[in-house]
Amino acid sequence: DLVRSRGLGDVYKRQFHNNTTSYPSTTMELERLAAQLEQIKTELLACQDPGDRQRLQIQYRQIEAEIRTEMEAVRLRIQQTQRENDNMRTALEKLQQREQ
Repeated sequence: DLVRSRGLGDVYKRQFHNNTTSYPSTTMELERLAAQLEQIKTELLACQDPGDRQRLQIQYRQIEAEIRTEMEAVRLRIQQTQRENDNMRTALEKLQQREQ
């Protein structure tokens, strides 16, 4: 039982590590989108041409939509990770009870 529980613990640790490794890329993507949004906002403030202004407004709304999509994906991943962590905690508690 001790060998098996240690093996499962390693599996759970790997799952936790694998779940958390995707967050840095999401953070970088959100930072990139936020920088683009700020750039467009700056251009909008200085823009005098109605056609260019309209184009920039469309780009701004598109980037806002991308940010909302990324944030929703992050929220869903966090919920999934929380469920998996709860499942791991329950499984580890059951293993510990068996060992006693």
